[in-house]
Amino acid sequence: MAVDKTPAAPATANSTREWEVKPRCFAASPFWVWVITVNRAAIHDFVRRWWAFTLLCIASFVRFALLDSGPQLTPTPASLAAASSALCVTCVIFLLARRRAVPHKSAVAKPMIAGVLLICGPEIALLLRADDLAGSDLFLTGSLVPVVVAIAAAARSRSGGLSGLTLWAGIAASAALLLLFTEPRIHFLHQGAVLILLPVLTGTGAVLLSEAASEANEWWGSCSLAGVSLVFLLFVAFHHPSDPFPWFAFTLDLVVTSCTLLSVSHIGEVRYSSYFVLLPLLLSLYGLALLRPALNMRSVLGLLMLLMSAVVLLRAKGGETRPTSFRLLE
Repeated sequence: MAVDKTPAAPATANSTREWEVKPRCFAASPFWVWVITVNRAAIHDFVRRWWAFTLLCIASFVRFALLDSGPQLTPTPASLAAASSALCVTCVIFLLARRRAVPHKSAVAKPMIAGVLLICGPEIALLLRADDLAGSDLFLTGSLVPVVVAIAAAARSRSGGLSGLTLWAGIAASAALLLLFTEPRIHFLHQGAVLILLPVLTGTGAVLLSEAASEANEWWGSCSLAGVSLVFLLFVAFHHPSDPFPWFAFTLDLVVTSCTLLSVSHIGEVRYSSYFVLLPLLLSLYGLALLRPALNMRSVLGLLMLLMSAVVLLRAKGGETRPTSFRLLE
């Protein structure tokens, strides 16, 4: 069988140029340059800024949506104490391994107080043993957290003045929940104390923690968790709970506690306050999808007001710190 030994024709200059020019044109295209460089950096920054807040909303939604499935998902003082203590020990070990200098006593007080207010504020009903309060009552008073954040930030000169947009967004969220839920019924003094203390403690703690995270104090996360651990450990020591340890609740408490601190650090106290508007909105939509009740104008108006309040709070600016570092373990 004859083999054709004729040498291949050399590549012409036009064909070579054609293969060389195409990649250059592709790489020099303004659209692909934007996608590869600018868009990638923006997406990376967006993910680093919002991942903790997204995980916080998902974990809280799962907890409340599956609350009736069993007592293992309900947070207890023991699970909260174990979760905060485990996170605190982890942070301390990590910082000592990186040979970070131990902060002065004056730099410990603010993050410790802020952490106690921020984490213990939403759980004040558990600490005051007001278990007979309905979940809708807690959601209603939690919608006032943006109002407290706006006032506290103005008092601490975080926003240069009182933010009317944040203030009205919180008031609109409270009005929307009054359209969706029944008015709270207070029968005992400690129930009224819970409804007052929950937004005040949480909003004030968010502002103080945002200040502590923006300062040059690498131990702010450990100090915050140490204060929270101390409060819940003292509560457990004095009340001696006899129930079995809820491991599922412990896992959720780990996620919620850590993501709460990181959310305030990454997106600021104003955007974090939208959590108390988004959570009842998501649960209301979940209930509508599950039960399929007949909607009236009152329910539709309440859902729309909640949605608008959440959008306004999420688009607000101010109080956020560097999102490009894992500041809890920095």
